[in-house]
Amino acid sequence: MDDAQWASLMLVMQQIPRAWKRDEVALRRFIAAALWICRTGAPWRDLPEALGPWSTVYHRWRRWCLRGWWELIFEALRPSLPADGLILLDSTTCKAHRAASGAAGSTAAAEALGRSRGGCAPSSMPALMARAVSCG
Repeated sequence: MDDAQWASLMLVMQQIPRAWKRDEVALRRFIAAALWICRTGAPWRDLPEALGPWSTVYHRWRRWCLRGWWELIFEALRPSLPADGLILLDSTTCKAHRAASGAAGSTAAAEALGRSRGGCAPSSMPALMARAVSCG
């Protein structure tokens, strides 16, 4: 977290009663530890010693969760949406191996192309493309 992000976070933190006890260094280390855990997905016991004792960080993080302070922080720091909304693009592609095109005398229903787990059916692609074109 850079200094500009920290300054905007401190403005929010000062509005939450009892969240900030005037020890900015300890608070910044705690926030860095919480972000490290969230970013890496590591167990609490793997928290680097430079970020503090894992049990202390965990218990403080848990108290903040129960009090709803994380939600207050995220709501305050969330960027506002533009008036015209957002356009989300998906870069998913559907591919079939060239050997999946079927054996001689086979039907598309027998091959069941596009019905694999995690894939998308080729028949849905025109609808997705039409929806994407109509957004922009």
